[in-house]
Amino acid sequence: MNFLCLQFRGAMCFLVAIFSLLFLDHDDDLIPTDHPEGHHHHGISHLFYYSISWLGLADHKAGVLLLVLVVGLKTGFNSASKRLANDVGGAKRLHAVSSLTSTVLLTPWAFFLRITKY
Repeated sequence: MNFLCLQFRGAMCFLVAIFSLLFLDHDDDLIPTDHPEGHHHHGISHLFYYSISWLGLADHKAGVLLLVLVVGLKTGFNSASKRLANDVGGAKRLHAVSSLTSTVLLTPWAFFLRITKY
């Protein structure tokens, strides 16, 4: 029973931290038009910066929203993987199928990156 109370307390602290960062942290309304995040090494950081500046959010607030999105996706993934493990025949078999699928999907990308030396 004590373990359940600790999980609830941790979840409530996480939610209070998220809400305090989103609603109590005020930034200046001046958003710079150049690249204050520095030189872009990847297109993902460029896309992330311009999408959050288009929404009018500060970068740390967008990071908090990204964190909430990732936590939600991770929770859904864990729930779905438990159900899928029962359907496949166990956690070890699910891990083997998942590893094989990841290898098949990521190998062409690894070869592309190796050839282009990115």
